[in-house]
Amino acid sequence: GDVRKGRRPSFIKAAPPEKAQKLYEALVDSCKKKVKTVEKGQFQAHMIINVLNDGPVTVLLDSDKLF
Repeated sequence: GDVRKGRRPSFIKAAPPEKAQKLYEALVDSCKKKVKTVEKGQFQAHMIINVLNDGPVTVLLDSDKLF
C-alpha cells in the first residue's frame, strides 16, 4: 500500500481480488522455492497470528517517484 501520507497504507490502487489472489499464490510459490519453511493463511481473511521475531526486522519501502 501507499504509505507516503500518514501511518496507514492506502490500498485504493490494489488489484481486483481475482488477480490479487493469483499474485499472492505466485509469491508463495516463489518463496517456497527459496525458503525452507513457508506458511500461508487464507487469502482475504482477517486473521490473528502469533509471530516471534528473533533479530532485526527490515522493512523496505520503495517508490519510482522522487520525494
